[in-house]
Amino acid sequence: MFAKRIRLFAIINILLAGLIASINLNEWIKVGVLDQTSDYTFGSKNTVPWYYSSSEYYSNYTMIIGFCFLLFFIIALWVYDKKSVRINIVLLLLNLLTAVIEIFIGIMPP
Repeated sequence: MFAKRIRLFAIINILLAGLIASINLNEWIKVGVLDQTSDYTFGSKNTVPWYYSSSEYYSNYTMIIGFCFLLFFIIALWVYDKKSVRINIVLLLLNLLTAVIEIFIGIMPP
């Protein structure tokens, strides 16, 4: 039972960090590297987060978040074989805290 709980935390960490890292790094490559910005309304005066003010801010923001979660993903893969509950729980809390911070940054007024 204990081993199953460790595997569950590790799988949640891997999936959460991998999903968020891939979404953000995909956006960074699309906007920052390939400069495909025709689908985005940067600089609009709507109620959008501050990082939508320019494509440069947006690509930098998604790059930073993407690499943070990529680091969490790599650590989660490394921890998967270590079978440490404490490390898995701390990593899951870091994943969730970073995701919540990303949400709060998105709802902050410009």
